[in-house]
Amino acid sequence: MRIALVVDSMQRHRFFSRIANALKSEHNIHFVSSEPLAVMMSRINGFKVKHLSRKTKQSKYFLNNELTRTVETSIEVLNGLFTSEDAFHDAGSIADDLYVYFRENKIDKVVIWNGQQLIGRAANLAAVKSNVEIQFLELANLPSKLFSDPVGVNALSSVAHDIEIIDRLPEVPDQFHQDWLQSYELSKQQPLPQAQRKLKNTIASGCNLVLKQLLASTCSIVISKRTNLAIKHHLADSNTSPLANNYIFLALQVSSDTQIKLHSNFDNIDAINLSYKKASEENLELVVKIHPAENSSLEISRISKAQKSMGFRISNDNTVDLLKNAHTIITINSTVGLEGLLFGKKVIPLGRCFYKNFDNSRLKKYIHHYLIKDINYFDNSKIKTQTALEIIGITTSR
Repeated sequence: MRIALVVDSMQRHRFFSRIANALKSEHNIHFVSSEPLAVMMSRINGFKVKHLSRKTKQSKYFLNNELTRTVETSIEVLNGLFTSEDAFHDAGSIADDLYVYFRENKIDKVVIWNGQQLIGRAANLAAVKSNVEIQFLELANLPSKLFSDPVGVNALSSVAHDIEIIDRLPEVPDQFHQDWLQSYELSKQQPLPQAQRKLKNTIASGCNLVLKQLLASTCSIVISKRTNLAIKHHLADSNTSPLANNYIFLALQVSSDTQIKLHSNFDNIDAINLSYKKASEENLELVVKIHPAENSSLEISRISKAQKSMGFRISNDNTVDLLKNAHTIITINSTVGLEGLLFGKKVIPLGRCFYKNFDNSRLKKYIHHYLIKDINYFDNSKIKTQTALEIIGITTSR
């Protein structure tokens, strides 16, 4: 089988390289990427590669309205990282290049991460026109699990539209689930894997950004300054923990994430306002946790202003502890809501999420039968061939 892996970052290249190495003996693997360093490394490792460079010519194969739809809902445009004009030219370049590439190389399967970044949306456009199968991947935010779906991720996934996909899976023994839950709680005591990024990875990503500018790659952005983490820590009241079962827990989400931008009519401040009102009505405290990956100074400032106005608590306590001791959990559409269900809590999702109709049986089936198991996105361990096949949707035990 001829498989094309769409690489939109160096982190993605590291993960997809592990998949490629697991499959290369029996399958023809292609990398298509806007990342020059990923292109160079893939070629050195013997893979076929297509570098997506920026062109300003009119698209030969796609209508303007097709490209406009692709651009308008890309996360980079929604977050103001690209202008609509630049994104339109990049989308046309990517879609044209990949439409030709997929056909010339007789690609059978295209693997896309998330699917809402500009490169992913343009690759999706090209794959659909080429009649190529697509598989979308995303973090499951559960230990050693990965989300893989042929339709999309989060609110766009097949399970979000057809709950019977979950219902048809076999029941999960309760003891098996309880044993897993214990290991899950232990894993949540560790730092986020996203925060354990090695120095060499940071240097590689920096070099890649420079090369993107020099080589006129598509999807080139200027990275803004990061928020000082001390600001978030300063906002938190870490002296005492809230009283058990006496508070509503609201876990905020990264303000620039696709989950908020595309799958919700509420942002973090809307969520705070609604949660504060509900907490007041039920005579409960409101406890808010800022997402550890939030890097927007503007968003932190907005949250700080809301805290000063309403007087709710911002906590740095362990998320599992906050979940287990909460009276009610409110989320926009975060995995935290799914985690709240693990502990039998009342969960109120404000946005569109795939787990809104989950009961305990569906929750267990989703975790243990639907998600890909025994895979860690952030480490460098070797991926088994069977696991790699399941990840890209060629064969599956579901």
